Amino acid sequence: MRAPVRILHIVSLITPTGAYGGPVRVAVGQVKSLSQLGNDVTLVAGTMGYGKNVPETYDGIHVKLFRARTVIPKTGFAGITSLPLLLWVAKNAKYYDVVHIHLARDLLTLLAAQIVRKLNIPYVVQTHGMIDPSKKILSKPVDALWTKSAIRDASRVFYLNAREKQFIIDVAGQNLRLQELRNGVALSSPTPLTNFDEINKEVMFLSRLDAQKRALNFVEMAIRLNSKFPQVSFTLVGPDEGEGPKIQRSINAARAQEYIKWEGPLAPELTHARMASSSIFVLPSFRDAFPMSVLEAMALSIPVVVTRSCGLSEEIANSGSGIVVEDDSVESLAVGVAKLLSSRETYVQASRRAMDTIRDKFSLDSVSEKLYMIYDQIKRE
Repeated sequence: MRAPVRILHIVSLITPTGAYGGPVRVAVGQVKSLSQLGNDVTLVAGTMGYGKNVPETYDGIHVKLFRARTVIPKTGFAGITSLPLLLWVAKNAKYYDVVHIHLARDLLTLLAAQIVRKLNIPYVVQTHGMIDPSKKILSKPVDALWTKSAIRDASRVFYLNAREKQFIIDVAGQNLRLQELRNGVALSSPTPLTNFDEINKEVMFLSRLDAQKRALNFVEMAIRLNSKFPQVSFTLVGPDEGEGPKIQRSINAARAQEYIKWEGPLAPELTHARMASSSIFVLPSFRDAFPMSVLEAMALSIPVVVTRSCGLSEEIANSGSGIVVEDDSVESLAVGVAKLLSSRETYVQASRRAMDTIRDKFSLDSVSEKLYMIYDQIKRE
C-alpha cells in the first residue's frame, strides 16, 4: 500500500463565474483525482465576487478562499494579490510534503512561491502557458525580482508542450528541472451521436470573452453560415473580459438575435451539462496553450474546431477529433464548421475519435498517477 502525500495547491483566483478559466479547472481536477487516490490535498486561492458569503466548497471540493484585491489598476489578473492568503501560506505551508503552485505573472502566486521557496519547502510550478517572454513594462522587473527564482528553484517545472517549454527557458534560463505534464480531463458519458440528426443543432463557444479568445470571429462566422444552415443556433457562454460590448453590437447590427445568443457567465459546476447539449464546440482563440474547454468537449464526444496556433491543434488534426482552421480567418472558420454540419459521416467519425483521444492521451487518472509518483519522489529526495 502506497503512502499518501500531503499536497498544497495554490491558484490565483476563484470566482462565481469561473473568470480565471483553465488554470482553475486544471487545479480542481487534479485535487479531486489526487484526493480519490488517498492523498491529503488542500486547494487555496484568492477570491472575488462572492460578497460576504465566501464558500468553503467549489465544484465539489473543499477549498480555502481568501479575499483578493487589485493593487495595480489596469493590469488584469496580474495586479491581483491577497495578503490573508500569503500569511496563511507562510504559517501553514510547512505542514505539507509538496506545494503545487499554478504559477502566473501575478502578485499572488509569485509571492506565494517566494514564501515557500524561502521556507525551503519542496514545491513544483505549473505555468499553463501564462509565463512567456513579454514586452510589457512591468514584466522585466517582475521577472528579475520573482519569476526567475521561483522557476529556477522549483523541484519540478511542468510544461504542456514544446512551445511552452521554450517560453519557460526564454524567461528563466537553462538548467531547470523541466518535466512534461499534460492536462487531463475525467472521462464523461458521451453525447449521443444522434445529436447530428437533430433538426436544431447548436454550435457553441464556451470561454471568457477577451481578445485572445477571438469570440468576435465566432459571431462573424455564425452570420456567414446562417443562410446555408438556417436551423442551426450559435451560442456564446462565458464572462465578459473586454469583448462583450463588441459581441453584442455585432449581433445587433446583423439582426442575428434569433440564431446567435450570448448567455453570459455560467457557474463552473454547470458548464459540463451546458456543453453536453451542444453539437459542435468552436474555440477560435489565438495561441491558446492547452485549452481545457476543448478537452472537456472532446471528453463528451463533441467534435471541435480550433485554430492552427492552438496547443492542441496537432493532436486534433492527427486524431481526426475535429477540424483545424487558420488563425484569425473567419472564412476558414466558417468552412471548418460547415464541414461538420454538412456531413454526418465526418461528424460521427470526429465524435468517436474525440472520445478515443481523451481516453488514450488525456485521461485525468493517468495525469494524477504521474503527479503522485513525482510528488512521492520529491518527498523522498
